[in-house]
Amino acid sequence: MHSKWRRDKNKGNIKMAVDRLMFSNSSNLGLVQKAYEELEELIVTLDIAPGSILSEQALSKELEIGRTPIREALIKLSHEGLVSIIPRKGVIITDIDVNQHFRMLEFRREVERLVVRLACERATPEEREELLSLANALDEAGESADPNSFIKLDQQMDKLIYSAARNEFAKKSLQSMSGLTRRFWFRYHKSFVDVQATAKMHSNIAKAVANSDAESATKALDDLLDYIGEMTHESVASGGRY
Repeated sequence: MHSKWRRDKNKGNIKMAVDRLMFSNSSNLGLVQKAYEELEELIVTLDIAPGSILSEQALSKELEIGRTPIREALIKLSHEGLVSIIPRKGVIITDIDVNQHFRMLEFRREVERLVVRLACERATPEEREELLSLANALDEAGESADPNSFIKLDQQMDKLIYSAARNEFAKKSLQSMSGLTRRFWFRYHKSFVDVQATAKMHSNIAKAVANSDAESATKALDDLLDYIGEMTHESVASGGRY
């Protein structure tokens, strides 16, 4: 009887330990995500300028988040090309490189063509309805020439289409470039881009995917990427690197 009680007690202790570990991991993951989102936003919007040298300690103090979540968030940002981690020296915010942006556009064109075709086939009725709502919101943001609303809607549309494609490899590849792409937009395209025209191109993609029109979706995507390429060429004339 005593041995059974000990076994039951041990099982109870193990369960409590596992529960505590799961709660701890969940809390830590939440802090890592919070740190990642806040840092990514500061870097992408250029509130932290390219070339800045930072430390985990300073970031931890500024964001009021522990150093371990900050460190893990920085590792993720380094994988996405937004920071370089130099051991014993700190963290450097990477430069904005126009040549790199052209290479990303080459990659995006091929992968996003696949993604919009798959999304046309695989999107659920709910996702199609949401895409139509986003298309209307994009049209409104374009008419009001509101760049901040536009960039948020663009993010929402991208995430929805990537998910609707039901291909985790394409989704992961494109999401890993999102920060670099958006940062380039804040540095250069915000000065050159016609928000109304760009919002309309995004709206056309969303509507075509919602209507399962793969040909129109691919054409709208090519129009958008051609336009972004033209804007990138204009940015080269303004200096190329930040």
